[in-house]
This record gives sequence, structure tokens and C-alpha cells, in this order.
Amino acid sequence: MPKNGEGLQVLHYGVGEKYEPHYDYFLDAFNTKNGGQRVATVLMSDVEEGGETVFPAAKANFSSVPWWNDLSECARKG
Repeated sequence: MPKNGEGLQVLHYGVGEKYEPHYDYFLDAFNTKNGGQRVATVLMSDVEEGGETVFPAAKANFSSVPWWNDLSECARKG
């Protein structure tokens, strides 16, 4: 990792586990001193079922994309 980068974070969720909605940015000096905010997020997933990722604050209508109807009601509502 370059000295001015954010540390790598790897998460693994078991069946029924979840991560509550949150913001992926920092406002404090400790977390921004090494180059500012995150510039990219990489999501890797090979699950056969479930494993949804949603962006509840996104201001867009995605209902015309093919995978939209495959999301759970919770994911569609954010």
C-alpha cells in the first residue's frame, strides 16, 4: 500500500448477516491526513443467492435495468 492510501478492508458475511447502511467517507483529520477520501470501491462476490449491495441515498430510478426485479423488497426500498 502506498503511504498515502486508505488501508485495505476485507469483509465476509455469513448467512443472515448484514452491514447496516453507512457512509464510506471521513470528516476527521486522522482518517483524511493520508490523501483524502476513498477513490474506488471494489465489490467481489460469487454467491449464488442473496448478497445484495444497495445505495439507499442514490437519486435514480433503476427499475428499467434487468436485475432490478431480482432484488429483495428491502434492497429496492433502500
